[in-house]
Amino acid sequence: MIIENTDRANHVFLDMQLRRSHALSERGFARLMLCVSLLSLFAGGVLWLIGAWPVIGFMGMDALLIYLAFRHYRAQLYDQYEHIYLDAEHLKIHRHYGRRDEVIALEPAFLHVLHSEERDPLVVVQRGREFEIGSWLAPIERHWFAQTLRRALRERLQHLPHLP
Repeated sequence: MIIENTDRANHVFLDMQLRRSHALSERGFARLMLCVSLLSLFAGGVLWLIGAWPVIGFMGMDALLIYLAFRHYRAQLYDQYEHIYLDAEHLKIHRHYGRRDEVIALEPAFLHVLHSEERDPLVVVQRGREFEIGSWLAPIERHWFAQTLRRALRERLQHLPHLP
């Protein structure tokens, strides 16, 4: 998911937040957990009928562990993003992965955006160093973002004061 905010008046050419897509909605998650719970209850009931009644507790614990694992995974997804910010002087990539933050500041004048059909990852290169952006984006989103970043870099170049 891409969230865009652009402010040309203050010479901010790109201000975007890249977030992971959530394939399973809250409603879908509730349905999945209902199915897991019913399956666990049914299997536990069958095992109880044949005399293996202690298994019912383990079936309930399995359903609870599946629920907790999904909740933990979904919480991590919401807490991960990349913030891409381009102004006249810098391209800043702020990566936030839970408790870990990383900020990369690059000079746009020496920046190349590499992305094509043959090269799937979106990479910005500055003086031989490569930085991947949006590794979790779908290929079509990566392609769109690469075009948007290239367009913002061109726009930045047009707004630079011209030397005599």
